[in-house]
Amino acid sequence: MMTEPSPRMLAPPRPRTCRKLSSSDFTTTSWLPRSVPTRKAAQRLADEQLVELLTEINGIGRWSVEMLLMFNLQRLDVLPATDYGVRKGFALTYGKSTKNGELALPTPKELLAHGERWRPYRSIPSWYMWRATELDD
Repeated sequence: MMTEPSPRMLAPPRPRTCRKLSSSDFTTTSWLPRSVPTRKAAQRLADEQLVELLTEINGIGRWSVEMLLMFNLQRLDVLPATDYGVRKGFALTYGKSTKNGELALPTPKELLAHGERWRPYRSIPSWYMWRATELDD
């Protein structure tokens, strides 16, 4: 069973610990910004504010924040348009294919444009798009 990380687990390592690691490219200032919000604070932020804030962390991209928004903060209006499963599920659900019959995945831009009609509940169709890929047998 997974547990939520404690603030201590997310705190930047102490400089003395970093020196012991002897990694030349590891610095305490680049590991984790001090501006990472608590869960309570994150719940008060708008989706885009949270995306901007958390993508400043090395290794955290938009997709990671979108998954946090959907599954941890339970936001209902998130459309992870770059997610392969959502794109593939969309193509399967809407019968999108090329002339030679191959599946034609929508671009993230196309998916976002189509997804406007799902506002303010874009997370729900995303879940269905993921499930549609399981029917592709």
